[in-house]
Amino acid sequence: MIQSALFGLPDRIKRGMATFVIGLVMISPGFPVKASENINSGATVLAYSRLGDTPESLDQDRFETQIKMIKQGGYRVISLPELARHLHEGEDFPDKTIALTFDNAYASLWQFAIPILRENGLPFTLFLATDLIDGGGADYLSWPQIQELAKDPNISFGLRGAAHLHLIDAAPQTLIADIRQAKRRLREQTGLETTVFSYPYGEYNDTVISLLRDQGIDTAFGSHSGVVALASDPMALPRFPVSASFGDPDRFQLIINALPLLVYDPKPIDTMVVGKPLDEISFSIDDAVGDLSDLRCFASDQGQVPVNVTSQRRVTVRINFPFAPGRARINCTIPAANDRDGNPRWRWYGRQFTIEEN
Repeated sequence: MIQSALFGLPDRIKRGMATFVIGLVMISPGFPVKASENINSGATVLAYSRLGDTPESLDQDRFETQIKMIKQGGYRVISLPELARHLHEGEDFPDKTIALTFDNAYASLWQFAIPILRENGLPFTLFLATDLIDGGGADYLSWPQIQELAKDPNISFGLRGAAHLHLIDAAPQTLIADIRQAKRRLREQTGLETTVFSYPYGEYNDTVISLLRDQGIDTAFGSHSGVVALASDPMALPRFPVSASFGDPDRFQLIINALPLLVYDPKPIDTMVVGKPLDEISFSIDDAVGDLSDLRCFASDQGQVPVNVTSQRRVTVRINFPFAPGRARINCTIPAANDRDGNPRWRWYGRQFTIEEN
């Protein structure tokens, strides 16, 4: 069941521009920069997009079922500002902590999601690409609607830039202008500031992270599956996508019950792969996780892939065949003890890579 739930098909995106490399800040996604005695301390962040208005969208009935599962299952739903505070202050997350996010502020949210969330008193975050709102198209919420939502203390906002760019392809000056424009439009329309970001298409690299930090962003999310832990790099945080393809109740129960898989020293460090195939990735797993004999890893379009674990708990994940240009993901899971209701729990770690053509 887990194998079939992990991946969608990777997008085929060809790029001809080289990434500008200035002021590199080398990052290590999953590097334990803060210690916690509680290896179960983590937060599951759910990433929604469109709801109910296309065949590929998560339908309203299934969304309502998911909210009922959260409400009835003893989960604690927190806002992203609260999640960021836990991370930056090193404060443990209570068990079964969840955050809800919605990318691009699609108009369908107004009908299919926002009334349900507000009725249940659940905090959530809208990630805006402000040019899409400024364009005034019917696909997106309007600024008056967003202004109304901004009055609700349970609703917070993050950014996806202004133009929803492929940030890894943008020249530094273009990226900086895009982020400044997005921050300016959010401030003009709502009076709000934000330091939270969601990478369009889940794509980022060291240069993008450095430039975002320069613009005051201190917490950023990709599109790779996994659980946020205090050890997580705050500029490379995971989220679980929830869509029609990945929205059935069994899969949803797995992800809201997921626990962090504490890894460090991942290789390669950068998520950009240029000039040679990605043959393997590697990382080490914290001793506190315990026995690793049931560790399983999966790759986009390849299903389960071979894993080697050394006596020093260094994990090497072999890629069966080269990824096509575009986005590719690796997910690794290991079973943990069931929760008090008997539901299975899994430790979960993921990474997304962008494969450039030679």
